[in-house]
Amino acid sequence: MRPLRLDVTGTVDANGNLTIPVPLPVTGEWHNAKVTIGTTGPAEWAILVSGTVATYGRGRRVTLGPELVRDGETMTIVVSNAPPLAAILGAVLGKSGWAEEILRDYAPQPNTIAMDTSTQPGSLGTVSSTSGVSTTKAFILPVGTQSLAFTTTQTGGGALTGSAVLTFTDDDPVSPSLFFRQNPVVQNGWSWTRIVTPPSGMVAVTLDMTGVGGAGGQFTTEVVALPYVSSLGVVTDPGGSVALKPSNGNLIMATGVSQHVYGQLVAPAAGATVVASAALAIGHYRVRVRVGYGIVTDTIEDNMKLVLSGILSYTNLRVPMAANSLGVDRVFENLNVSSAAALHVETIGASVAPGAIYWATMDILPLSSS
Repeated sequence: MRPLRLDVTGTVDANGNLTIPVPLPVTGEWHNAKVTIGTTGPAEWAILVSGTVATYGRGRRVTLGPELVRDGETMTIVVSNAPPLAAILGAVLGKSGWAEEILRDYAPQPNTIAMDTSTQPGSLGTVSSTSGVSTTKAFILPVGTQSLAFTTTQTGGGALTGSAVLTFTDDDPVSPSLFFRQNPVVQNGWSWTRIVTPPSGMVAVTLDMTGVGGAGGQFTTEVVALPYVSSLGVVTDPGGSVALKPSNGNLIMATGVSQHVYGQLVAPAAGATVVASAALAIGHYRVRVRVGYGIVTDTIEDNMKLVLSGILSYTNLRVPMAANSLGVDRVFENLNVSSAAALHVETIGASVAPGAIYWATMDILPLSSS
């Protein structure tokens, strides 16, 4: 048995992707190999043995393996979602030897996908857009991210007309779930929103300037991941209220009368209302939605959505096929109600399973309204 060491280098493409074949010695030996590798920013990693994924990793720097590679098998490192054109630097380390030697020495280790845990705020990067254009950019969330801070500044053009919209969703291309929407975009100040990391570990940020006019106009939004929930706690006397407002500017937050509503339907038709709030004034609200199936579950997933009645759909609620579950809990920290109307949880398609029970609750707290 002898030591194995191979340097690994490369540069990802403009999309942040790179495939690196590992030139293992072709000597009739087996290999016990681990990969220690890194780049300049967050990235996704995979080790393939003869084309089959052996392990995954996530982070700027990871150690993957060890992996058992038999004589004649290949080993490949796949990098994705790294910073564009970033350099990759690392090494394959381990031992080569006859099968019985390697098998005697081989000891699998836990997957290190959560190794790059965030303990300090860290900038994810920026997204820029120009007048008349909507731009979306996806960011990998460090493990441990609980909220996002962001700020938007004008980085081009002179006097502009209209307003921009900023949205944060997961990166599902078919049915993205909304985490937060700021409409209109607030410039030259920091805002925060709580976020639940989706299964992909990524968040898509859209800076929509299709409603902005003016030659050369450009906005840039910086996004920062926070390993804690940024919040402000205020205690008032019963029946009291609180308003936060700068000495020279618009209302930031105001507390008011909250709503709690519950609804249930059996075998509903498509577009049926499972639960509805009272009419809401134009403004921003903190909304907590919990949805699920009762003792009889339906046989289709993701069949409920949050809507502003008759005006727009906010997001699908991703309800799994589980009977008598605790349901799916979604929190929208700053939901924008752009027209006076009620919030509904509605079905998307018609119920399939006979007697399927749909239920939903909503807790609604006004932050600002007019």
